[in-house]
Amino acid sequence: PISAETFIPDDITVYNIDVDTISHKDKIGLTFSFDDNTNQQNYYRLKLYANCEKDMGYLKAFDKGYLVMMSNDPSFPADIPWGGYTFIGNKVVFSDDLFNGQQKIITLDVQSEFEYGECDTVIIEFSTFSDDTYSYYNSLRDHAGKGELGLFGGEVIPVYSNVEKGLGVLISTNAQQIYLKP
Repeated sequence: PISAETFIPDDITVYNIDVDTISHKDKIGLTFSFDDNTNQQNYYRLKLYANCEKDMGYLKAFDKGYLVMMSNDPSFPADIPWGGYTFIGNKVVFSDDLFNGQQKIITLDVQSEFEYGECDTVIIEFSTFSDDTYSYYNSLRDHAGKGELGLFGGEVIPVYSNVEKGLGVLISTNAQQIYLKP
């Protein structure tokens, strides 16, 4: 027999959402808070989605998809600083290692060619992961980055599996969408 098990994490309540469209002309500021569950290792993923339209007189410009987020949050994986930010990307996966059991305040700048008023839909997609899901995605990222065979070979990086006597992984995500607009 082949077996695997996981759990679905509880919902996280997001509050104190603030959208700043005034401080910067070319960026939208976004801040929100949530309370991390104590007594448990927690893993999160954050994405921002928008559907925008700009009338440029002779033509209309459209943008539909995930927005680029920029932050210096120490919980986010850091890269070489660029433009004053240690994290730039359209999604981020992070753990509660630095704020376990506390209120967490997330502060982002959002880069877009569109102004907030030109978007008819803006959604925060905030997800919580099981530890199986986090282990799988991290090992998959490491495998893709270091394990591919190139000209001089690659490093063998196993991809996480929680399946006993078989291959694959059983993962779970509790994804919530918070509509800022409409």
